[in-house]
Amino acid sequence: MKKRELTVEEIVSLLRHSSVPTILVEGSEDVMVYRWLKQHIKPLKASAIECGGREKLLSVYKRRNEFYHLKTAFLADQDMYVFLGIPSDYSDIVWTAGYSIENDIYAGSTKLDDLLDEEERDDYNQLLEKIQEWFAFEVEEYQKGKEGSKIDIVILHNQSISENETYISIHYDNSYVKTNLILRKDFNLPDHNLLSEMKKDFKLKLRGKILFKVLSVYLNAEPLSIKVKPYTK
Repeated sequence: MKKRELTVEEIVSLLRHSSVPTILVEGSEDVMVYRWLKQHIKPLKASAIECGGREKLLSVYKRRNEFYHLKTAFLADQDMYVFLGIPSDYSDIVWTAGYSIENDIYAGSTKLDDLLDEEERDDYNQLLEKIQEWFAFEVEEYQKGKEGSKIDIVILHNQSISENETYISIHYDNSYVKTNLILRKDFNLPDHNLLSEMKKDFKLKLRGKILFKVLSVYLNAEPLSIKVKPYTK
């Protein structure tokens, strides 16, 4: 059974009546990272509360005067702030260095593409370059306030894909993965400066979940399709 998420009001009420230092994080994956840190960094005596998303975490942060007696720390993914800049109202939040906690892990790891053989690595790098162009285009769409510009990758098996959405087609040739990024119809090459920024620092600025999911295509070595699924802000 899926655990029920606490409401903003319930989280604030818990904090008002608590005396235990508390770290507030976005979701379950962030809690797991905190638990790992707690095992390796001692003493780290604090409880962790999963807020159920960044918007709820920010809502609790705005009400921190209601639990001013309590030592708290707010941890959050930068998300699109990595391109737009962090608003001054949120300067006391501990933000990830990159787009998300996955990016910080990816950037801080040893070279992950060493897990691929030479032919796979060439194809993987070519695909990453195409994805960087597409992601920079989506960032521009987000900056314009267009719906559907915050994106994710969903792994599909034998499902049809709309021509209006972006997806990655994958097939095998002599046991090696061959991929191609199929862009949505209204795709345009993004601003040169934005694209250069993306390529220079893609480990931190190309959404971490995308980096790991694309890498998993090669490491899993099984036929599948990956759909790049837009979703609203």
